[in-house]
This record gives sequence, C-alpha cells and structure tokens, in this order.
Amino acid sequence: TISGKGPSDPKRETKEATEILERQVSAAISCLYVAALLDVARDRLTCANKEGFRHDDSKISSFIKYTDSVVEIVPSLMSLATKTACVRAAKGKRIVLEVMMVGSAWKDQRFSEHCNDYVDAMCLRCARIWDNLSSSPRKLPAHALLQVWKNTVRCCFRSLLEGFSKVVICSMEGRALMSMDLATFYAGCKPDAVENRMQGVFGAPEPPPSVAAAAEYMHHVDAYVKAFYFPEEDLLAWIESNKKNYH
Repeated sequence: TISGKGPSDPKRETKEATEILERQVSAAISCLYVAALLDVARDRLTCANKEGFRHDDSKISSFIKYTDSVVEIVPSLMSLATKTACVRAAKGKRIVLEVMMVGSAWKDQRFSEHCNDYVDAMCLRCARIWDNLSSSPRKLPAHALLQVWKNTVRCCFRSLLEGFSKVVICSMEGRALMSMDLATFYAGCKPDAVENRMQGVFGAPEPPPSVAAAAEYMHHVDAYVKAFYFPEEDLLAWIESNKKNYH
C-alpha cells in the first residue's frame, strides 16, 4: 500500500518501481532520437533531390509525409508516456483509493488537528522516488529528471483531486481536513522537505528541482474543495464557469 502496510518492503518496492519508471522514460526519450534521425534523413533526401539526383519521387513524397507525421506526434507521445509512467510509479490509483478509505473521517463534525496518514505516505514515496532517480547509476538526463519529478508531483495532486471528488458525503469539517491534506502534501513536495526525508544511497542526497507549477496544481485542487463552502446558487455558478477545467 501507499502507507507501507503489508508484507512487502516499501523501500524495495519503491526502488523497483523507480527502476521501471527509468526504463519507461528512457524508452520514451529514445523516440526523440528516432524522430531526429528521420528528420535529418528527410533533409538529406530533399537536398539530394534539389541537386538533381534521380529518385523515385513517389517514394520520396511518401517518406517525407511519414517523417513529418512522426516528428509531429513524437513530442506528444513522449509527454503522454512519461505522465503515464509517473502515475504508475506514484501509485495514483492507490492514492485515490486511500482517500476514499478515510471513510467516516470525512463526515466527522470535529475539526482535525492532523492530516490523514496517507499524506505522509505520499510525501515519503515521492522522496524515495526522487532519491532513487537522482542516485541511480543509470541517471536520466537533467531535463528528463525535471519532467519526471514535475509529472510525479502533478500526478499526486490530480490523484488527490480525483479522490476528493469521489467522497460522496462530506461535512464542512471534512472539507477542512481535505484542505489540510492538500496543504501538507504541497509543503511535503518542496525541495527542502524532500531533502530532509531522503537518505542518499550514493553520497550526499541531491534535492529535487523546485516545481514552479506546484502552487498552480494546489490552487486547482483547493478551488474545488472550497467551492463546497459556497451557497447553492454560487456553487452552481462556479460549476458552470469551471466545468471545462475539471474532468
């Protein structure tokens, strides 16, 4: 589980999940190199054709169209593949389930002084993922590491949003607890907080890059939670104006 309960070793499981994440992201990156090679080949053929070399024009035209389509689609493919790999590594579905499993606490009429346990588990898992990524002997390129970390943080916020949306009955105190969980995770994914949780495997731990969009992700989820404080008429108006922003 996210909270580390069960027969398996959570540190080992996270390490294995991170290794799978590395391989999947590396495979996605390799698509960029294929697209770059095709792009160069297209340019060489185009230049050769202009210089008077005899080629089958129909085959060249088909190759150029194929290359254009590959070059156009590869960035989107890489982005989607990376996001999907990060969701799996962060256990996005499990986060949603653990939010739902909080159960009666969302209906409680008393204000809680502490966040739910799953939040600390999320923060710890994210820290372990970054620790494994940054200390890996097969370390990803810097730009890829940034994207992986950004997508991992984004996945956790989106999983919280999905989990909160599946809580059917929730008191005002429960909404306050959701806000506390959200704020705790936001603080827990900051570089200094992650660094404090990390135990470097190879030398001193390397803190993760700051994710500028994390505040935006948090605001997006927080706006959903706080919308339920509105009177019914205002809530309906908020839903109408924001229905395309949440799905």
